[in-house]
Amino acid sequence: MSFQRTDLRHRINTITGWKVLLGLCSFFFAWRLIALEFFEKSGDAVWKWSFLRYFHETGIWYPSFPDHHQGRWAQNMPVLGFMEIFGAQPWVYYILPLLTGFGVSLLCYWIATRLSDRFSGVLAFLTPMFFVHVVNESNQLLPMLPAAFWVLAATALCFKYFDTKKHLGLFYLAGIALGFAWGCKVTSAYWCVGFGLFLLFTDIPGKVLFRLGKIRVGWDLILLTLGFFTVFIPETLLLNHFFEVRGGRLSMLFAKHLGGPAPTERIASLAEYIFSFLVPMKFQGKGINFLPKVIYFATGIAVMFLWRQRKRDSVYHRFLVFTFFAAYLLQSYVIIGIDPIRYPEKPLGRYFLTLSVFSLIATTAGWQDLKTFLHAKIPRRKGARVLIATLTTLCILLLSGHPINETIFHNNNLSRIVHAEKSMNIVRAMNLPVLAILHNDHQSFEEREIDQKVARLWFAFWGPTEEIPQVFTQTPLNLVHDSAGRAYNYLWGGTAPAPGEKRQCAVVSELDIRIAELRF
Repeated sequence: MSFQRTDLRHRINTITGWKVLLGLCSFFFAWRLIALEFFEKSGDAVWKWSFLRYFHETGIWYPSFPDHHQGRWAQNMPVLGFMEIFGAQPWVYYILPLLTGFGVSLLCYWIATRLSDRFSGVLAFLTPMFFVHVVNESNQLLPMLPAAFWVLAATALCFKYFDTKKHLGLFYLAGIALGFAWGCKVTSAYWCVGFGLFLLFTDIPGKVLFRLGKIRVGWDLILLTLGFFTVFIPETLLLNHFFEVRGGRLSMLFAKHLGGPAPTERIASLAEYIFSFLVPMKFQGKGINFLPKVIYFATGIAVMFLWRQRKRDSVYHRFLVFTFFAAYLLQSYVIIGIDPIRYPEKPLGRYFLTLSVFSLIATTAGWQDLKTFLHAKIPRRKGARVLIATLTTLCILLLSGHPINETIFHNNNLSRIVHAEKSMNIVRAMNLPVLAILHNDHQSFEEREIDQKVARLWFAFWGPTEEIPQVFTQTPLNLVHDSAGRAYNYLWGGTAPAPGEKRQCAVVSELDIRIAELRF
C-alpha cells in the first residue's frame, strides 16, 4: 500500500515463491493460535456441533424433521470425519474453520498474484487474517467461509485455464467446486450464475459450439455446468432419501427457515428494495466491526470500476469484475415474495462474506491502480498523497481493531479455551454440578435468548450426550438460587443444590467458567 516503499515491493517480488509462502504459512498458524476465540454462543454454530456430536456418539440423527443447517453436507461431513478420527473433543470444533481460513488466505494470495504481483499476493494473504468476518468464521463452525473457499477455488481453476489455454477439464473441476460451495450455502448459487454468464458472453480460448448474437456456447460453459450438476443431482437424491423430502436442499430450506411469516429484517418497502445494493454496507453491531467492512467493500468496488475501464485486455480482471458484480446484484435483489417484498435471508454482514473476500483481493491487487488514478485526478500532488496515506492508515487501523479488541482487551483467546477444558476435567473428576448464571430480568426463561444460548453452548461441548437439547430453541430450566438471591440454571453433574446446602459448583457464563463454593 502507499506507505510501503517501492524497494520493499521489489524485494518481495524477487524472493523465491516457496520462501514467501513458508513465512506466510508460519505466521498464519502462529497468529491464529494466539487469536483463537472462544466458542460463539450464537445458535447456528453450536446447533451444528450439537447434532453432529449426538450422531457421532449415539448413531441417532435428530430432529426427525431436519432444518436447513443439517442440509449443509459440505460442511457437516468433514466435521463428522474429524470426529471419527479424533473424537468429539471440543478442540476438534476448530479444525475445519482453521483449515478453511488457511485455504482462503492461500487462494487470495494466488489470485492476487495473478492479478498483480507477489507483493499484492502477500497483502491479499494477510488481509483476510485480520478482517472481522473472516476472523469470526475461521474460529466458528459457520457456513460462509467454507462457501467462500470453494468459490475462490473455482476462480483459481478458471484462472489456471486462462494461464494455459488448455485442459478444458479445469472448468469441470470448477463446476464441482461451485457445487461444494452450494453444499455449504445455498446463496452460492449467485456465483454459479456469475461464472456461467461470463462464459456465455465472453470470448475465451476454446472450441465454440454455436453462437447467437453475442451469446456463445462452448465446452467451457458445458463442462462447468456438468461439474455443478455432478454434485447437485446426487445431493438432491440423497437428501430426498435420507430426510424424506422431495426437493433436496430447497425443500429443507423452505420447510422451516423460509416458511411462515418472515421476520422484519427480511421485509423491505419498495424504496428500500430499490436501494438494496447498499445492504452489504448497512450499519450493524459495533463500529469497530462495521467500518472495516465498508471501507474495504467500497475500495474494492472502486478498484473494480477502474479495472473495468483500464484492463479490458486482461481476462483475469474481466472475470473477477464480472462475477463479483453478478453475485453482488443477485444477492442484493433476489427476493422470495412480492407482497410484502421478502429477502431470502437477513441482511447480516457475514452473509456477504464471499463478496467481502473478493473486495479484499481487489483492494490489495489494485492498490497501485487506485494510487495512479488518484494522482492523475487530483491536481495537487500533495493532496493525493495525503488522501492515499489517510486511506492506508484507515485500512490498517480498522483491520487490526477487532482482533486486538478480542484477543487483548476481552482476553478472548486460546488461554480461555484451555482454562475451560481444564475446569471441565475437574468437573468430571469430582462430579460437580454445573450452573449457568441467569439474568435477573422479568422475562420468562423462554424469552431470555442469551440465557438459552449460554446453556446450549455448555451442553453442546461438555454436557452428557443424552442431555444435549434436541430442539434448537429448547433448553431445560432447573432454577436454583444462592443465599444472596442470585439465580442459576442447574445444567448437569452431581445433584441439583438444595436450599441450605453449601456446595462446590462450576459456574458458567458466556465466555468463562469458575469453580466456586456457594451457599444455597
